[in-house]
Amino acid sequence: MYDLIVIGAGPAGLSATCHAQKNGMNVLTLEKGELANTIFNYQKGKHVMAEPTMIPLRSDVPFEAAKREFLLETWQATANELGVTIQRPEEVKMITKVGSEFTLKTAKGEYQSKYVILAMGIQGNPRVLTVPGASMPHVSTRLVDPSIYENEDILMVGAGDAAIEGVLALCEKNRVSVVNRNSEFYRLKDALLRDITSKVSSKQVTVYHGAAVEGIEERFVDIKLPDQTVKVSADLIFVSIGAEIPRPFLEKIGIQFTSTNPSAPPVLTSHFETNLPGLFMIGAVAGYPLIKQGMNQGHDVVEHLLGHEIEPVEEPIIRDEKLGMLSGSTEERLNEIRSLVPLLADVSDPALRELILASTVHRDVQARTVIYRENDYSDSLFILLQGKVQMKCSAQASGDKPAILEQGEFFGEMSLVSGVRRAQTVKSVADCVLL
Repeated sequence: MYDLIVIGAGPAGLSATCHAQKNGMNVLTLEKGELANTIFNYQKGKHVMAEPTMIPLRSDVPFEAAKREFLLETWQATANELGVTIQRPEEVKMITKVGSEFTLKTAKGEYQSKYVILAMGIQGNPRVLTVPGASMPHVSTRLVDPSIYENEDILMVGAGDAAIEGVLALCEKNRVSVVNRNSEFYRLKDALLRDITSKVSSKQVTVYHGAAVEGIEERFVDIKLPDQTVKVSADLIFVSIGAEIPRPFLEKIGIQFTSTNPSAPPVLTSHFETNLPGLFMIGAVAGYPLIKQGMNQGHDVVEHLLGHEIEPVEEPIIRDEKLGMLSGSTEERLNEIRSLVPLLADVSDPALRELILASTVHRDVQARTVIYRENDYSDSLFILLQGKVQMKCSAQASGDKPAILEQGEFFGEMSLVSGVRRAQTVKSVADCVLL
């Protein structure tokens, strides 16, 4: 019987496996695809970011922002050096628990373990189209090497960062179109937005905004627009519309979720233990999509299994740097934020931690400070943790009093959501703390 079985040899699972191996645990890793399968499936030459940048890496597996190929080579070398056992391709079909022992079933056999870590990610479960023709051979959810395509009519379904990276790589030697369900490009990285806007302006890329694929034929695609349906030439179709947690499998083995909402995270303790004692979930499948987060979690779960008390690596950042004006434990401070701000009252712990880490906390905003001015072009949303502000626009009648916002209220949401210029000037009335 193993001390630990890790399901998934991505960055999170590999981090857990290597730390367990280094500490003398009898550990087995089962992987249904390749080592670091999500990274392996990235397009060739893709630059992988090491975010969040403010959080240090706590893992025996090295990770820095680098090209896909460098990371795959580095991680394979680390696994070889530590002599970890990774069996692949071997997909886990079922997990059961009797007493304190887990049994994992695959097509190749059964394995027993004291503990199990689910680190299988979600990219192995990509969303697909469900329209007629979606299963035809020229439709794929993977773009491995854009350089092999030349003089083709190519359609990209999806307009997120990964999709647009693919479009920019393909459009140099091909005729590329994009189906975007939104009315404009939404929350792209600044550099990607700048580059795709340039390609569209120069007619190197055609974009269909507010669009959806209605049907697929051998050489054409029917695209439904707000006012019409058009037929577009397409020799190849790449679908990049995200991925989903393998919830049916997880529920089958007994994992509970916070709600029936398909995007709801699983019920986890602060040590990432599920409702099944001894079974842990880390990384994207647990609701933490960033690589560094998953790697740190893999390390920390093993530390917990070894009986070592260790606080999450981001804990001091959230508690002391971000929320230093509050008192109590990190959990108490997060709960205080929830009680102060109705907007955040029902936000899950992982999501609230991620929001705090990604946000700037302005602790010393003095009274009569202009937060932003009418017609400014900025896109931050502000939440009043302490103090009050006034909002006034030039169209207001001279006798009208400015609107006053107090602790727990928020402002600036319209510019964040739609990208429009600021509609009012906002000034602090008292000393403020803004998130």
